[in-house]
Amino acid sequence: MLQNPARTMRDVSTLVVAFLLPAAAKGSAQEPQQPAQPIPPVEVIATKIPERPHDVAASIEVFSGDELRARGVTSLKDALALATGVAIAPGGDAGPASAVPEFWGVREFDAFLLVVDGVPWGGAFNPAISTLSLQDVERIEVMRGPAPVTYGATSFVGVIHVVHRSGGANDRSAEIRGGSFGSGAVSADLPFGSLGQWKSRLSGDFEREGFRDEHTSFSRGHALWRTARVHDDRQTWFSADINVLRQEPASPYPREGTGLSTQVPLDANYNPADAFLNENRFALSGGLERPLLGATWATMASYTFSGQSLFRGFLTDISNTPNNASGSREDIDINDVYADTHLAWQTIPQLRFLAGADALFASGEGRGATFTYTVPLEGSTQTAVAEPTTFDKDAGSDRRFLGAYGSVEWRPISRLSVNGGVRLNATTESRGEGAEVTHTRVSGALGAIFGVWEQDADHLRVFANYRNTFKPAAFDFSL
Repeated sequence: MLQNPARTMRDVSTLVVAFLLPAAAKGSAQEPQQPAQPIPPVEVIATKIPERPHDVAASIEVFSGDELRARGVTSLKDALALATGVAIAPGGDAGPASAVPEFWGVREFDAFLLVVDGVPWGGAFNPAISTLSLQDVERIEVMRGPAPVTYGATSFVGVIHVVHRSGGANDRSAEIRGGSFGSGAVSADLPFGSLGQWKSRLSGDFEREGFRDEHTSFSRGHALWRTARVHDDRQTWFSADINVLRQEPASPYPREGTGLSTQVPLDANYNPADAFLNENRFALSGGLERPLLGATWATMASYTFSGQSLFRGFLTDISNTPNNASGSREDIDINDVYADTHLAWQTIPQLRFLAGADALFASGEGRGATFTYTVPLEGSTQTAVAEPTTFDKDAGSDRRFLGAYGSVEWRPISRLSVNGGVRLNATTESRGEGAEVTHTRVSGALGAIFGVWEQDADHLRVFANYRNTFKPAAFDFSL
């Protein structure tokens, strides 16, 4: 049976005041002042049309790749350390390579949407942060609050969009770094040949991160290939992403009543010896953009396969008694397909329209077995447990998210912009042997932004918006 199949969120941003300083202010007093650099455009998140963040009636921040590299960023937690209203906690149920973002005080792993190069990263299930690579990133866009028109049922409290450099980029770079507890990484980015108007780029990185608990670590190998052909007002692109993740999981700190237990040592690991959370992930995507009958037509599609294997356990009884821990051994296969197509056009300079449709299909199946074992409460050693060979339990889900959307922006004067959009969502899900459950809902947004003052790159703008959306309940592949 499906329980609590959806959550509804209505988000109202009443007043936001923003000051942006010219990029030239970073230079020293002795250097001549450089012209202000344009802010990277916002793509996909709010309107699917490139726009400056301060022209959109939503809480959006953009962090450029150059800024992130200058700060030595290697993780999503570091990348969004300066983001307003967002906090990132490393780790979580998905392992030490993962993280749990918090938007506006809501910290739920499935409540936000992670997008990588225009593709929902994690499909219709949970965001796949543990396989996210920031290597060769061009920018990260952060939107606080839902994206009810452009992404509908997959976004709830916020959207994080990671954009990597295109296949036509010519930069070359290589990096080696090291740290404590056996941590380190090597990476390289370079052009990878060209054929006529087609240009390609290859990025590769390998990293390992250790922790104070010697039984907790992760290593990740990643490669990303992109190729693109750009000619005047049209472009075509393809990409392939391979991610190999190996994790030795940590143990959550148990609670007693309303507080943390005092009987458990810090950094104690109650997983079986040789516990693992492994994932092999492969993604293919492609897209094009063309002029069409006075409009701009863009379409893209992607396919992703994720093969996960886990062998882990948890302390279930805070005492030195037999079988005080339980665990599972499970293999999970997930396939997802995403496609989007939309048209953007202007009838008069003051009016801009967007109309499109998208589809997100996902199928996941897990098979495994559960077991109990005994661990010493002081956590000094890990218990050797034989992996089950007979898988007698299963968990599965099939999801189909379909959407048709449209929006309009009206700019009666240069300082004022009013926009609105609506989306029709049709979501279908089946869990295990249960029957399919279908929901049809309408979501939408309405907003306005007014420029109070602007001089060069400095400006003061005020906006207000209303957003209404929903999100289907998360699915847990636990046995």
